[in-house]
Amino acid sequence: MTGHSEHARTNQGPTVSPSGADALRDMLSDYEALLESKGARVRRYLAHGVDRQHIEREFEKISLVPNEELVTWFEWANGTVQSSDMPAGGPILPFIVNVSVEVAVDRYKQFRDSDDEFAMWAWSEGWFGIEESGYSLNVSCLGPSDQPPLVQNADPEGHEVGSEHNEYQVVSLCTLVTYWAEAVENGACLWLPERRAWDIQFSSLPREYVAVGMLP
Repeated sequence: MTGHSEHARTNQGPTVSPSGADALRDMLSDYEALLESKGARVRRYLAHGVDRQHIEREFEKISLVPNEELVTWFEWANGTVQSSDMPAGGPILPFIVNVSVEVAVDRYKQFRDSDDEFAMWAWSEGWFGIEESGYSLNVSCLGPSDQPPLVQNADPEGHEVGSEHNEYQVVSLCTLVTYWAEAVENGACLWLPERRAWDIQFSSLPREYVAVGMLP
């Protein structure tokens, strides 16, 4: 799938072309098929996506307009299905534990209303977290909703969400999906059927992907 993505650099961070909501929709479909081809029964454990109206109603609770790429993200899968036969070795998607739009909105409200030190660097107005981890991927809803958004990863080493000094930044969720897919295609991320888990060879990950904080 990655043969159709062209890498580029901008003054806001790495990106790929094509990007945007339509490109992301195709990339997510291809990415899911790629993971399934490696033996991971991804769709079995991904919750069905929700429609635009539902997503927009959830975002109204936090006074945000979702970026179009976020709409596509939750239309594709609204979190993960909780099941007793979930893979034992970690998340069904390598590199991310995706959550539903409802959980993500609740987390946003909790961080916004908290004076906890953790929340102060892991949250910023207009940046929407999409994963379970506190060191979370956050998508900007501050720019035009029809343009590829900035995506940042927070960590406790000073990469605060929303900071213009956060080096852990790329442009577009398409960039992330491309990184993830290339890691799988290049053998840096392997599905181990006997363990029902992804095995990530961190030393084999492209240096740039790690440098921008988008892969562990």
